[in-house]
Amino acid sequence: MNDADISLLGHASSDPGTRFVPSLHADRCSGLAYLRIQASAVESYGRGSHDAHHLGLAEPAAHEHALSAVLDSVGRSFAAAAIDKVAELLVDKLDEKTYLTLGQLAASLDLHVVEDLNGANGA
Repeated sequence: MNDADISLLGHASSDPGTRFVPSLHADRCSGLAYLRIQASAVESYGRGSHDAHHLGLAEPAAHEHALSAVLDSVGRSFAAAAIDKVAELLVDKLDEKTYLTLGQLAASLDLHVVEDLNGANGA
């Protein structure tokens, strides 16, 4: 990414890609989305650990099983957030149909995270 791309993003971070993922260190909407994803990850890790125990998995297989459950639960959420933020960034460069399609895709991946990011859940 060159300097022009970074200035286009308008992000103060040295890693401009962080603008596209929910974070506690961004605005309130991003923080709400992050907390929702974190809660899902914690629940999934517990469920994965429980499953690993009942499957009789030993370390490191038990840990890998639990982490796989986490990745399964949060991957769609982070993808939804990234698509939503890219669409927001490029809103004036996309035709209406493309912009709406990106929004629908993001919402189909994780509607609650998209709503959090856009202030629909009390932000």
